Amino acid sequence: MKDHHFGHHSSGNERPCRTGPETALHKFAKEVLALRLHLFLPTLDLTEGEDRWVGFEGRKYNFDSAVLENRLGSIVPDVIVRKGDRDLLVEFAVTHECGPEKIAQIEEMNQSAIEIDLSGISHEIDSREGLERAILDKAPRKWLHNPKLRDGQAALDALRQQRAEQFGRRIAALRATYIEARTQINITVFAYPAVARIAEDNLTRAIGIAVPGYGCFTVPAQDWQATILADIVDIAASGKRAFISVQGVFRKVRDRGWIDRRFSRLTEAEAEAICQDGTDFALPQDAIHSWIVSLAKAGILVPASDGKQWILNRLVGAEVQNARYRRALPDIRMRQIRSEVGEILAALPEEETKAFSFEHWAGQTLPGRVYSIRQIVRFDDKQFSQFETEFYKFKSRLRSNALLGADVFGLPLAGHIARQKERERQQKVADEQARQALLREQANRRVQNLQRRVQDVLGPGWSDWPFLPNADLNGRKPVDAAQESEEGFWKAARLASDLSYRLEEEHRAGQIAEKARQALRKEASKVHAGPLLDLYMNTAQPVLGRKSPFEYCVDEASMNRCIELTLPTKRRR
Repeated sequence: MKDHHFGHHSSGNERPCRTGPETALHKFAKEVLALRLHLFLPTLDLTEGEDRWVGFEGRKYNFDSAVLENRLGSIVPDVIVRKGDRDLLVEFAVTHECGPEKIAQIEEMNQSAIEIDLSGISHEIDSREGLERAILDKAPRKWLHNPKLRDGQAALDALRQQRAEQFGRRIAALRATYIEARTQINITVFAYPAVARIAEDNLTRAIGIAVPGYGCFTVPAQDWQATILADIVDIAASGKRAFISVQGVFRKVRDRGWIDRRFSRLTEAEAEAICQDGTDFALPQDAIHSWIVSLAKAGILVPASDGKQWILNRLVGAEVQNARYRRALPDIRMRQIRSEVGEILAALPEEETKAFSFEHWAGQTLPGRVYSIRQIVRFDDKQFSQFETEFYKFKSRLRSNALLGADVFGLPLAGHIARQKERERQQKVADEQARQALLREQANRRVQNLQRRVQDVLGPGWSDWPFLPNADLNGRKPVDAAQESEEGFWKAARLASDLSYRLEEEHRAGQIAEKARQALRKEASKVHAGPLLDLYMNTAQPVLGRKSPFEYCVDEASMNRCIELTLPTKRRR
């Protein structure tokens, strides 16, 4: 297209000249469009994130007429094509695209316009028909402006606002859930064994730190912090380097089931939103990081070289080792056994234990064994662990009321198991009674809460609603659903809220319809008068889907449509 003018178009089915200057291609394109009066229009859409608004699906479009190089305001479009009373500006880009100034003028006139890019039309097209197809249908094209884009932007804005409101409601629910969980943790006392171990190592200051987000855990802060720190201290006390990282701690705590699942998969944005009202919320990983940082500030941990891990301060590790070396292991073991035996004997009647002496028992060879307690506390770890395991199994059987057989380590337990079983039976009866009483109390409270909620959202006139069968509850009464379970209460409460919303929507729709019908009647009064006006308003019309104007008119849009279809003075020409 660079040697001679494109004006040598040829005739018939001959291919037009392909070697003229690009201005010739530009002229040919305008003439083809004016001749053929059809064009493939690109899809008109807007996209924001996952949202997409489509105002026009791309397709071939036929026009009634075309005007070339006709001045429109301060611009001269290549072609103006017309369909009915609507104009479309068409720009062909051969050597350069429309500049921002021209596009701004088009937008200011609020006129639909597209641009067709002809710069990439292949030299291999060897026929006029092929070139016309490329111009009219195949060449890249885009919308420069379309008045519908404002509607599209408004629709996307509405979707964004809707998501923001949904997000706000979810955050409010999460915040309330977190505050409730945090309150529950504050009154929960577990005291896992690791807490005592940390206390023995003089590291109590390192646990029980209420970092932001501690309500995301199902156990108190001192328990999960002590469990993690105890592992690190044990490894360090053995002479090895023990690394701690946020992810490592998170996995351990999660694997133990100590992270509330309701907060385990929240995003950073959700966490930040929960905190906006001052709630001391943080994601579980961030809570763990805050705890680790607090230990680093206290000098208990020091950062590792990679900046992502920490290790126990060597001085702290030495202190722990010294503390443990100072403890007399046999005395600890003896106290442990004395305590465990004391717990066992404390549950027995005095007449069965008054003759028992711990010192005497500890000095005697245990039945079925070749050693005494005084000897076993001095055994090596493996031998003592074997005894400890046997004694632990014995205590476990005792607590579970399992038959102990003859091996009771020489302790006076003859009548204990029978009494234990009897107490267990009585306790089960009492527990069941208490549980039933609590269930009744909770059911009554749910019923009262439902009645209050119904009065709040529906008003006093709906006080009978909770006591009427409801199809959404499979025919049950809302009050029965609330009485049965918490889930039933919330379902009934949601139904009340939904009913309130529907009533409000119906009321608003009625107001809008009434306003539109009054406006229609006013407009119709210009054409019909007296009885004819009433007859017009209430007579079914085929163009309205066999509805009367009164029935058809429910809002401003349907009013305008009704005027257009039924009032002669408003119809299109």
